[in-house]
Parts: sequence; C-alpha cells; structure tokens
Amino acid sequence: MEICIECQRHIKTSLEVCPFCHVAPRAAPFVTMKRTAIAAMTPFFLAACYGGPMTVVPCEENCDMDGDGYSEQEDCDDNDFWVNPGENEVCGDEIDNNCNDEIDEEECVEPEEE
Repeated sequence: MEICIECQRHIKTSLEVCPFCHVAPRAAPFVTMKRTAIAAMTPFFLAACYGGPMTVVPCEENCDMDGDGYSEQEDCDDNDFWVNPGENEVCGDEIDNNCNDEIDEEECVEPEEE
C-alpha cells in the first residue's frame, strides 16, 4: 500500500491510477505543484482584476463615504450612494431619497424595474 500524493488516500502499489482522484501516481507531484502554484497566485489575479486589496483611509472632514459627491454634512445617508440631495424621490420605497426630510412626497418617480 502507498498513499496517493494527490488525495492522500491509501491505494494499492500496483495501481497505475488512483481510483479516488484518477491521478497517476507518477503525475501526482506535478499536479500538486501546479495546483499549489495556482493557489499561491490567486490573490494576485484577484488584485489585478479588482484593483488590489481594499484599504481604509481615515477621513477627517467633508467626507463622502458612499462616493455620491455629497459630504456627510450634506448627505442624509452617507452609506447609501442612491440617497443624496441630488436624487429624485422614489415612490413607495419608504426612504427619503433626496434628503429633504420628506418620505415619498407627491413629486416622486416610479421605481425602475430591473
């Protein structure tokens, strides 16, 4: 008996292919090395696709936490991009979308359908 290098299960020494993972014992070190290399490179691929690791930069004044162009002093919900003084009021959503202290006032727009 020997241990398959790929799946770590016991297999008969006479077998040419592991019955569990279907890897030839002679090919297992290369396959393991290839998978290890891919696993090691995954964070770099993700960083390249999504702009790198997210870093938090402390903000001291006039912060715009949601990136909508309005600072936390002007914005009534600075954690929601779609809630700010420049937005239209959306009918029936129970949210003050345009930061005028009125929820679902008469001059509102119907929500967009997805």
